[in-house]
Amino acid sequence: PRDNVLFPEMLRQYEEAVAQNPAPYFNFSVTYQGHGPYHTDENDWGESYVEPGRFTPETENILNNYFGSVKSTGDELAAFVDSLRSQDRPVVLVVFGDHNPWMGESNSGYQELGLNLDLGEKEGFFNYYGTRYLIWANDAAKKVLGGDFTGEGPDISPCFLMNVLFDQCGWEGPAYMQYTRQLMAALPVIREGGVSCVTAAGEYVVQPEGETAEKILEFRQVEYYMRHNFQYKDLADSEQ
Repeated sequence: PRDNVLFPEMLRQYEEAVAQNPAPYFNFSVTYQGHGPYHTDENDWGESYVEPGRFTPETENILNNYFGSVKSTGDELAAFVDSLRSQDRPVVLVVFGDHNPWMGESNSGYQELGLNLDLGEKEGFFNYYGTRYLIWANDAAKKVLGGDFTGEGPDISPCFLMNVLFDQCGWEGPAYMQYTRQLMAALPVIREGGVSCVTAAGEYVVQPEGETAEKILEFRQVEYYMRHNFQYKDLADSEQ
């Protein structure tokens, strides 16, 4: 569904759940509205977000459709946050993108924009993989957790997002998160498969070697162990 359906539904589910049960509530929702590919032959949103005639008609439509979707999602997110802002119940919200937008076949739109996507360079790596994340808390949550939830977050891989959240909340977390917290301190960004990384000093390393490669290999082994050696069950089932 469009985000003007998704966000109100998330709010409805939240309000219904907390009205029936005082226990902590968790919701993981994925919006698909802004996912490509976008139309190249028409402007779906009817608004122009780029200078007309600066790009090819195809890229101009792609950009307008992408930015139109971003604006729509942003408007719905703002309304959603406003509904949670005044809640007496503590609420923490995490929002993040899982990848950059589709910009034409063979990244034609990125080429017209003049963006460096060379994965052999740090700038190209961040342009290709970098997305934003947001951690927000209402006043009730700030009071309970003792944090202000403001400032600029670190550059991290998605696998460390939960660590950043727990740190903001003042929580230690289980043994796995304590391990990944130490890894994040040394290698905050690790590309899938460990083929490149960014160190704590900000150095971009292509094809890590030595101790760095060993840390990444250990991490992949720990991930495999966690996925294949534990079976999670509902508490109600375990008590029967």
